[in-house]
Amino acid sequence: MFNPSYRYNENVLVYGSLARGEKSGAVNANARPSLDSASNFKGFQPVIIKPEITWDYEVGAETNRIDGKPTRSSTPA
Repeated sequence: MFNPSYRYNENVLVYGSLARGEKSGAVNANARPSLDSASNFKGFQPVIIKPEITWDYEVGAETNRIDGKPTRSSTPA
């Protein structure tokens, strides 16, 4: 995980994060035959499910009013 932040001044903080997630493969014990709309056999569902990898990212800014109370937090990603 990579999580940089930069305080522009005492009222504005800009931040971001980048992370990679992984999910291991598995065995699909409930695999069934696949049929089309006319009930014709098309094959079997996968018995082995492949591993998954995701990349997650976030970019945003937080601001405070002059009196120090939080006003806005935005993350467009």
